[in-house]
Amino acid sequence: MENITTIILAIFASVMASGGFWTYLQGNRDKKDNTKAIVIGLAHDRLMHLGMIYIERGKITEDEYENYVHWLYEPYDNLKIYNGAVKRIKQEVDKLPIFRAGINLGSKIENAKANFERSKV
Repeated sequence: MENITTIILAIFASVMASGGFWTYLQGNRDKKDNTKAIVIGLAHDRLMHLGMIYIERGKITEDEYENYVHWLYEPYDNLKIYNGAVKRIKQEVDKLPIFRAGINLGSKIENAKANFERSKV
């Protein structure tokens, strides 16, 4: 029984010490890092693109604002990347008049923020 345990430990130690095993693990980590970088890049591009569309249009709907903030900006901001361009675009989007079903709700964003906060509860 001791011989089997010794053999198993020797095999395990050989695998752990082999360069191929660590290269494999490093390769997986690199893939995950690259995937994360691509997703962050796509989120950045989407935040910039949508923000510019809303700014050029001069208004934003309540649903658009909620989607922009809840599904894109907040998760991106939570990564603490601190991209000044995204933050400037978000501040401009915050200033836009909010529309719902074709009705102007005014330039105050508090209506959308209040609805958004209520939906989080």
